[in-house]
Amino acid sequence: MPAPSRPIRVAVSACLLGQEVRWDGRHKRDAWIASGLGPRVEVVPVCPEVEIGLGVPRPPIRLEDGGRRGVRLVRPSDGEDLTERMRRFAEARVSALAATGIAGWILKARSPSCGMRGVEVHGRRGPRPVGRGLFAEALLRLLPRLPVEEEEGLRDPGARRAFLARVRAYQRKEDPAVNRWLVKTDPDAYSFADLVREKTTRWEGVKNALARRHLAAMRKGDRVLVYETGGAKAVVGEAVVAKGPYPDPKSKDPKAVVVDLRAGRALRAPVTLAAARSDPALANSPLVRMGRLSVMPVTGEEWARLSGGA
Repeated sequence: MPAPSRPIRVAVSACLLGQEVRWDGRHKRDAWIASGLGPRVEVVPVCPEVEIGLGVPRPPIRLEDGGRRGVRLVRPSDGEDLTERMRRFAEARVSALAATGIAGWILKARSPSCGMRGVEVHGRRGPRPVGRGLFAEALLRLLPRLPVEEEEGLRDPGARRAFLARVRAYQRKEDPAVNRWLVKTDPDAYSFADLVREKTTRWEGVKNALARRHLAAMRKGDRVLVYETGGAKAVVGEAVVAKGPYPDPKSKDPKAVVVDLRAGRALRAPVTLAAARSDPALANSPLVRMGRLSVMPVTGEEWARLSGGA
């Protein structure tokens, strides 16, 4: 008998499920989203504002034009700037859910955290509906291929069917073994801290044939763990493929390829090679079995273990 297929996981803004997490202590329950997604869909509620520590009820927040600083997420009641707090949370939350095989996302329209488009940005001339929520911004940047819709775009039955078809197709095509990766670097030559400081870098110098094939299989939006060799011997942070693969502009070797990596979060606690070797779930991972390989695929379970379970 074949094993049952795993459930489709769809993340949803918690207020749309009837959870009373809005700033005013209310919800925005959508009947179809709350009860009509179907028996094979596992719904994962997410409320970025509550999850960064804002209470219920709470003073409202909004997007403001920060001039050269860009759009900021601000609480007008006391002027607190929540921009970096929300961005850090969004990076971590989206990365964690991506590692569990999330196949779709439904966001609350016009929310300063979750709205995909038309969110009011307040400036000297008043509010203009030209912004995107900070959490939605990170989600769309980190997972550009993920099916994402706002609840207002799912009111038509045809739009709902089309969204679920995209979600099912995404789940079929997503293979955790080839959409999550681990790369190794010598911190004396180039450390994860260097990547964080530079924000984006070209990942080059890969010479091993198998490692090159893995590098050539990367696609924009893929998630990457960064492992430091030398004295550290540990997974220390996350990144995302920002571009590539493409031919190495510094090499005359036609087989030499590179990708561009963009820095993600640093792990709260690095996961050492010793810890990986002692974890039965990682016994067959390339990190444990192929110590000299510098670029390797990572399964969903391996990602969860090697990223500190976040």
